[in-house]
Amino acid sequence: MIMGFLNVKKTAYYATLKAEPKKRAEKELVISMVREIRKKHPKCGTVKVKAILLRQGYFIGRDRLNHYLAEYGMLQPVRRGRKYPTSIPGVYGKEYVNLIKDLDVTHSNQVLCTDITYVLTAQGVVYLFAMMDIYSRKILSYYVSNDLRTDSALKCLKGVLKNIDKTEGIIHHSDRGCQYTSYSYLNQLHKSGMQPSFTGRNHCYDNAKMERVFNTLKHEYGLSGVIISKNAALDAIKNAIYLYNNERLHQALGLNTPSEVYDNQAISKLTTRSTKCVGK
Repeated sequence: MIMGFLNVKKTAYYATLKAEPKKRAEKELVISMVREIRKKHPKCGTVKVKAILLRQGYFIGRDRLNHYLAEYGMLQPVRRGRKYPTSIPGVYGKEYVNLIKDLDVTHSNQVLCTDITYVLTAQGVVYLFAMMDIYSRKILSYYVSNDLRTDSALKCLKGVLKNIDKTEGIIHHSDRGCQYTSYSYLNQLHKSGMQPSFTGRNHCYDNAKMERVFNTLKHEYGLSGVIISKNAALDAIKNAIYLYNNERLHQALGLNTPSEVYDNQAISKLTTRSTKCVGK
């Protein structure tokens, strides 16, 4: 009666009934796998989830995955960030210019960029200094401090210098923050043979590459809220950077991780160096 009313053939009707348990089982399996992925990568979007599932040996089409996630309310909303300056513009000579404008970056350890962000805790703010290889997007060194002094920036820089055998000619790019334009910092760059590069004078807080990384660390790995303590912040930052470097897939890297790209391209073997928060 129902089949006749809906003009559905008997074979098609029973085939649909038979397929329903299989479809439901697939949906439950996919949702379960996505939940496991998002335990580590809470903000992982559909494209990257699909790629991670494929790495785990499970193929699913994008539209079907989107449909399943939408049904369970698991689609990621569009994120809009906000910028917070963390450095005071410094003064430097006219010989220092933006060396990476229109530069074709073709390999690791060609250009390193650095910047500072902050993480809020119930015990006060801590500052995250980080340096990244632009080609691979890998964070090569970071330092967590209670202050914005040049010494903290230098400790982050030295974390990289200890692990790269040949630094001669590497471009070091940053904004015009006073930490990076200070005599002691520029002197360390010159001693290592690195070439200082700065954003334009009208863009002293514009360091888009690093800002994008900080935005990812904060909004995808739990660094955007108020963390219970400074020690807990250290652990959260360490975990966030590890996941970012070694497990987070980047569309710009062909859905590979920064470590995979860096390790395949690096001039020398380098491992991320982390440093404990120090009180001043």
